[in-house]
Amino acid sequence: MKTLGILICIIGMSLTSCNEQSVSGQDLIKNEIPCNLNNEVRREVTSENGVIEYRKTLDKYFIKVVPAGHIDTVIFGSVCNLPEELKLNNLKVTFSGQYFEQPEKMPTTFVGHEYYDLNLTAYKVTEPN
Repeated sequence: MKTLGILICIIGMSLTSCNEQSVSGQDLIKNEIPCNLNNEVRREVTSENGVIEYRKTLDKYFIKVVPAGHIDTVIFGSVCNLPEELKLNNLKVTFSGQYFEQPEKMPTTFVGHEYYDLNLTAYKVTEPN
């Protein structure tokens, strides 16, 4: 009977660890849409949190990020390869990708705003609209 109890514990622990792996394994969806940016990569990000924002005046979608610990810095990535299912204003996402220097500078509205081109390599919706 004691052996049966130990066996049940081992099976239970292995099932729990499998579930944890599957949860972490489904984090981000790989983005297959190509993005042809030839400028210098400024930085790469992994599992960054942001909000999709559409700017009608520019006819562009951006992912807006406020870095942790900052209140006046806002990073805007003009996404060159945004999947259709993410084209929703104020959609919260977690994403990975590369920020590129923009060939033509965006007019900055406020001090602390930074604009880049963004190649989105992976994503996950964290809070649906």
